[in-house]
Amino acid sequence: MEKLKSDLESTEQECEIINRREKLLNFRQTKFTAVANLKTEMAPFITLWSIASNFTKVYEGWLYGPFNELDSDKMDDLITDCIK
Repeated sequence: MEKLKSDLESTEQECEIINRREKLLNFRQTKFTAVANLKTEMAPFITLWSIASNFTKVYEGWLYGPFNELDSDKMDDLITDCIK
């Protein structure tokens, strides 16, 4: 999912470069609606994947690690992200 997110960002940057070049050449600028729509449609899935990935990285430490090593602020941030 990180690769998809990165690829979407790269594609968006390429679209901006193309639009700047079109503007310099006095061409009508392309709207690239498919890229914008795809980014909008994929955003919830990318967010969910990111939250799940972050949780799987820390949950073993939360459940089985030493209690005094728990960082309540980081835990609170992740849980808050999960319930948004």
